Amino acid sequence: MPLDYGASGMERFLQVCRHQEKPFPFIGNALAMPQLYARIAEHDVPVVLDGTGGDEIFGGYWYRYYRFAVAEALAAGDRRWLAASLAANADDAEIRAIAGQAMEDARPGSRAAPARLGIAGATGDPPDLDTFVRAAVWDAESSDPLEHFRGTLAAALVTDAGEGRLHEWLWQNDRNAMMSGIENRSPFLDYRLAPYMHSGYREKFVGPWNKHELRSLFTNFVQLPTQWRRDKQGFRWVYSRFLRHNREQVLELIAGSAILRERVDVDRLLERARGHDDYLGSSLLERMLCIAGLEQTMGLAASATPAARAA
Repeated sequence: MPLDYGASGMERFLQVCRHQEKPFPFIGNALAMPQLYARIAEHDVPVVLDGTGGDEIFGGYWYRYYRFAVAEALAAGDRRWLAASLAANADDAEIRAIAGQAMEDARPGSRAAPARLGIAGATGDPPDLDTFVRAAVWDAESSDPLEHFRGTLAAALVTDAGEGRLHEWLWQNDRNAMMSGIENRSPFLDYRLAPYMHSGYREKFVGPWNKHELRSLFTNFVQLPTQWRRDKQGFRWVYSRFLRHNREQVLELIAGSAILRERVDVDRLLERARGHDDYLGSSLLERMLCIAGLEQTMGLAASATPAARAA
């Protein structure tokens, strides 16, 4: 399905702000899914089943959960599983790096990495983003309960389901669906599947596969096209394309925010963003745009832009 980043891009973004009612990340789950639900609603489909919860219950995120599996295997002396897992993923530098860091952290005498000063950035961010934010932003604690978590894989999955990502996905999915009058259902959140969070790392990560239990279950009654694919991707939303297409509206919206000026040197950052796409597409500016959009659509700004009033 083609996504519209230009003609109605800003109007759609502000509509998402109005329905989400709290900050959200610039990802497909928040910004592309509303367009999918709108297309589904055109076919008079009243109820949609989604896969929310499958990753959190069955260990679907390498970058988020694999380090706990490695640490638990090391603590149990399970060298066989660890060797097999590393060999099966020898072609994936990211997975190898996750395992290497987990093994380093598990060494006797190893101390937890000190909390990073400054804002959490993204790959490709300009190196001086920290200089644009106030001290209160620097000192804010991370909202990610797994950032400094040390424990078993099962404990990490339970923590993430109760305090981390899962409730955010549920909020976003529900708001996205209701924008088009659709009821959203998540069968993987059936309470009878919750015990699978405790089945252990050997069942979750097998060779090159995550979510191995879930993939194997489907073999019993159906073969899915993506069941055994390693390169499967989520629903993408190319935020840089949206920002470039709507540059002036984006900068105008952020410039009109009163909330942001208490925490960020807005004018200096916007001046840099007008001439440099790496600042326009930075993770800091994304967050600022989300706050500015919420501020406008919830009636907190002194004056709303025409696009915000239309949304």
